[in-house]
Amino acid sequence: MESPVILFEDMGVDAFWPITATRPVWALRVGMLRLFEKWETSLRTSLFFYSTRRKILASFLRRTRNTLEVPPGTRGIWINGRLLPPETSEIELLFEGLAPGDRLVDPQGRLMLGYLDYEDFLQAFMEGTTGHPLPEGFHVLRSWGDVFRFHREQFFFDDMRLEMPRELQGEFHQAPTVLGDALHIAPGARLEGPVVLDSRNGPIHIGEHVRIEPFTVLEGPVFVGSHSVIRAHAHLRDTAVGPTCKVGGEIHATIFQEFSNKQHAGFLGNSYVGSWVNIGAGATTSNLKNTYGSVRLHLPSGEEDTGTQFLGAIIGDHAKIGIQAALSTGTTIGVGTVYARTTFSPKFIPSFVLLTDERAEVFRLDKALEVARRMMERRHVLLTEEETAVLQHVFEKEKTLREQFLESGA
Repeated sequence: MESPVILFEDMGVDAFWPITATRPVWALRVGMLRLFEKWETSLRTSLFFYSTRRKILASFLRRTRNTLEVPPGTRGIWINGRLLPPETSEIELLFEGLAPGDRLVDPQGRLMLGYLDYEDFLQAFMEGTTGHPLPEGFHVLRSWGDVFRFHREQFFFDDMRLEMPRELQGEFHQAPTVLGDALHIAPGARLEGPVVLDSRNGPIHIGEHVRIEPFTVLEGPVFVGSHSVIRAHAHLRDTAVGPTCKVGGEIHATIFQEFSNKQHAGFLGNSYVGSWVNIGAGATTSNLKNTYGSVRLHLPSGEEDTGTQFLGAIIGDHAKIGIQAALSTGTTIGVGTVYARTTFSPKFIPSFVLLTDERAEVFRLDKALEVARRMMERRHVLLTEEETAVLQHVFEKEKTLREQFLESGA
């Protein structure tokens, strides 16, 4: 009988605030695919389960993925949601050699992968464990610095996982300028004029029903998810755009989850954008310090030296960035926050804060939910009770953090 595979979360989820405030860590996008999609595509098993240690997310997940309902005593392959898989052949080699009781751990004794009974998993999860080190090629996401470090490499692994044919399907109003041959354009995609597709340095995947407007340049690796729109004169490099987004301007080494907008001119570099975000015209990120030093991030859990020289902004779900906003190097912006100042942003802004040139105050939950409903209805998506409960939970959880921020005179 085929063993079930279970993706689980551990305490490391907090390092990826604010994106994981509203989703499990295994739903992060790195490269083309989200982490769970990488494992699903690589393992090709029907017995796939998903676990989150945060109860508030369980009902939210029920409508999209299987939740964890593995009876005590069930033996399965438990995979830490922060574990980044290498190419499929290395995964297959590892799984062929797995025996019941085997455990792979990080240097701190945290379980990364194990072939365990339910009770043994719980003990290893709660108390730590001993086991074999991870094989070469497997990486653990410990911080935002790791997400950006492995983002480009994962494009190439995802390209191999997806096994998409090198085909140019869809509708072309004018033949594109094609440089390189690592290119896949899905049926229903529409290129509406002069477009440059340069895959010499990495693959380009354009999903179903994507619309690319004229005078656009895509420099691989680039991924554009289904039903997204790339606005005229856009320039994308090393960027993953999730499904149903609308993007424009200059975008470099950036990851979009889904349902977000950055339609106008302005530079967005080395950044991570959650879902249902809107970035106004002319808004720009700084992604490099004037000292050329390592970028530090400010998170609710403390300050983090990312170890990377380039890092722009991390923007949580339902955040809104006003026109001409200037986001400082290494800015973190929480869930549901509205930033509409014309000066450089603070390095850290908690969830549900309203900042303008005249005001700094709490963005009331009822108002934030009203804005969320309006934006989602424009995409014919309803804000569910489960999603409302998640946003309410984030609002309440960060109450003290928000008060401290506003009292500091930010």
